[in-house]
Amino acid sequence: MGDLERIAAVLTLVYAIECVVFLRRNTALLRRDFLLRWQLYHPGSTLGNARGALAWVIPLPLFPCSLTLRLPPISLSPEGALAWTPFCLNPRWRSAQTGRWVPWDQVQSVEAQSSRLLINGSLFLNACSSHEALRWAGVIRSLVKADPKARPDELEKSIANAFDSDVFDRRWDEAQRSQKWLTLQSELLFFTVFLLSPALLYKWGLSQVGWWLLGGIYFQSFLMAWTVNRAHKKLFPANGDDRFVRVLTTLLAPLSAIRAPDLLLRSSVEMSHPLIIIRSLMGEAEWKRCANHLIRDSRFPILPELPHDLPSEARTAERWWRDRWTQAMERSVLSKGLKVEQAVGAPPPSESLHRAYCPRCLAQFTDTQALCVDCGNRPVVGFPSSSALG
Repeated sequence: MGDLERIAAVLTLVYAIECVVFLRRNTALLRRDFLLRWQLYHPGSTLGNARGALAWVIPLPLFPCSLTLRLPPISLSPEGALAWTPFCLNPRWRSAQTGRWVPWDQVQSVEAQSSRLLINGSLFLNACSSHEALRWAGVIRSLVKADPKARPDELEKSIANAFDSDVFDRRWDEAQRSQKWLTLQSELLFFTVFLLSPALLYKWGLSQVGWWLLGGIYFQSFLMAWTVNRAHKKLFPANGDDRFVRVLTTLLAPLSAIRAPDLLLRSSVEMSHPLIIIRSLMGEAEWKRCANHLIRDSRFPILPELPHDLPSEARTAERWWRDRWTQAMERSVLSKGLKVEQAVGAPPPSESLHRAYCPRCLAQFTDTQALCVDCGNRPVVGFPSSSALG
């Protein structure tokens, strides 16, 4: 293998690593395939652990190709904030949570440091991104300053916004417009690095055109860094630290610069409920499947539903948040024609020996006294006698 072949192999390997995403538990990824169709990916056990797993996204910069989906990582109520939620977007693997409870009158300071949310100087939440940490820090600050009588209305409004398809449409359109020019620059840089450069190097050699190509590539990276700064400021105006990292990475690492549009949009719609995003981008069939899972998860969450050492006021706050979030989700799916009773009903037995099922994941069992390990040892439910006999 010659020098040019080794350089090409290294560049390809580094770029392949740039196309790998680490997904935290309780997060899903919407990613495009080579036919530009959206696919839903949940972190599994392959190439992963209890914290998360690796996912691969399309390497071609034709369109931004991935979005992260998240449910609220905390529970809020008129009395305080709890760093715990029983909701789990994934079929399994609820993420680790601090379980910290802070009443509003005890909140002295709220700070977002990278993806860590600190309250009174102590860790409250390990967010999935710096954008998420900043967003929830802003929500908590506004609730601390709000009149206690106005807090229920503010919380209800924030929940309603998560299920508002118009809010998602406006945010998604803004995100796509902000990176349109950046996508064209990314495609041009991809063409330069992986198509034009090999052709010129093969014809003229490294000593003749190598420095010219390197200068052209970094000039394109410089232009993209300027565009990234403008687009990031439009989408995430409060996140200056992340903007500095994105701009510097784009400027100094051309292979990372190729992925800039995808990285910019990945967290752009995290504030919307996953069902709103899935219905808009994937269609009715996948939306129904995910809605059925999330309805069952809200009514029969992975056990334990709450940490055992929580004070009573924290348990009351979690119940307040869960009830209103569940009601908003069920109203949303009902308005779009999906019946909640069908989602929580018993499935047909897949085999004649099956006598029970898990009400959350719908796994089936032959023993009516069994426990579903995947759902935290949740007790199973027996099939109706007519279904079991059928």
